[in-house]
Amino acid sequence: MRNIPWIIAGLLAGWALWQALSPPRPLSWTPAMPWLERAMHRVDAGIRARWTTATQHQAQILGLPSWQIVGYYSAAAVIGGLVGYDLHHQVWMALGVGLVALWQGPPWIIRQMFGKRQRVLARDFPPLVLMLRIYLALGQPLAQALAATRPALSRLGQAEMNRLLAAIQRGDPAALKAWAQRTGLSTYRLLADTLAQGWGQGLTADALVPLDTLIRASREQGTRALTDRLDSLSTIVPVIAAFGVFLVLLDAIVAGQF
Repeated sequence: MRNIPWIIAGLLAGWALWQALSPPRPLSWTPAMPWLERAMHRVDAGIRARWTTATQHQAQILGLPSWQIVGYYSAAAVIGGLVGYDLHHQVWMALGVGLVALWQGPPWIIRQMFGKRQRVLARDFPPLVLMLRIYLALGQPLAQALAATRPALSRLGQAEMNRLLAAIQRGDPAALKAWAQRTGLSTYRLLADTLAQGWGQGLTADALVPLDTLIRASREQGTRALTDRLDSLSTIVPVIAAFGVFLVLLDAIVAGQF
């Protein structure tokens, strides 16, 4: 019983010494990445390294995560293999079609997604420029004028505008340039250059007049292209109709002979 206080004192001294010599505990920590996520990241890195530069750029703009890329390739291999087996009921055909789908399928999907994104943003460009001209003419600052254009944009355009406004609020000097690069469209690059040049000089609505001219020229070009397609159809349709009549008459003649 006499030794109990000395034992307690020794334990407390040892605990104090251990606390003094042990390294400090971290205030926060990052959990280890699960093995499946690490494997997906490695597979995704290997896949992206074999893409063309254009496909890498498109996937980067689309912001596709690793699991989605791996999912595209897995689905392409499975669907291609099933289609190949259904065509010939041979394993070699299933493997061949599966490899072709695995090689060309996901990059084609990425190109289609990127093209759809560009078409949506291209449709947003005319109302964006129009609303900017209106609000700049009313004397609003550029950031407020950009924010006021959001109701006229698509959901994708609004999301990109929110990213641009957040970057502007943080004071990012390359916000406009990054916004234009994410669209991948030359018209947005022209708009970003125009806005950047007039940012510190009191931008007015007159600075966007050349862009209105560009929009009108693009519309006229689209109208001419549509007219040319209609002219081509008006030339081809009578020929197809005449060929159809000829086939009907030929069938009637052959049926009459037999």
